[in-house]
Amino acid sequence: MNDFNDLKDMEVINMNQILMDASILKSHLNGCKATIDFLRTVAQSSAPLPAISVITEMELHMIPQLDARVIAKLLTTTKIFPLSSSIAQKAGNLKIQYPETTTEHAIVAATALENGFPLVTFDVKAYRMIPGLIIFNIPEE
Repeated sequence: MNDFNDLKDMEVINMNQILMDASILKSHLNGCKATIDFLRTVAQSSAPLPAISVITEMELHMIPQLDARVIAKLLTTTKIFPLSSSIAQKAGNLKIQYPETTTEHAIVAATALENGFPLVTFDVKAYRMIPGLIIFNIPEE
C-alpha cells in the first residue's frame, strides 16, 4: 500500500491511468478535502481521466439520497470500464480464492488487474490480500 502524504508524490509515480473505487467517489461527494485535492491534482495533470468500474457506477446509483443529476455530472469526470467476460472470470476466481471479498470488490480488483491499473481506495483492507494489485490510499485529514 502506498500513502500520498504529499500530493506532489503523484508526479513521481509514472502511471498512465488509475482506477478508483466507490469509497473515493463517496468521499469526494462528502466533501473530504484530501480527496478533492487529490482529484483536482489528477484533473490538472496530463493524465487521462481517472477510471472506474461499471460496478462503481452501480454503487453510486444505490445511494438513495444522491440525485441522479449529481451522479451523471460526476461520471463525466471518469472513464467507465464495462464488465467484460475476462474481468468476470478474474472476479469469479478472486471470489473463489478470497470468499470474504464482496462481489463488488472482486469486480473492481479484477478490472484493475485486467487493465494494469493501480487502484485508489480508502478501503485498503478489502483489497490488500489480492496479489499483483497495486493499491494507493489517500490519507484522510
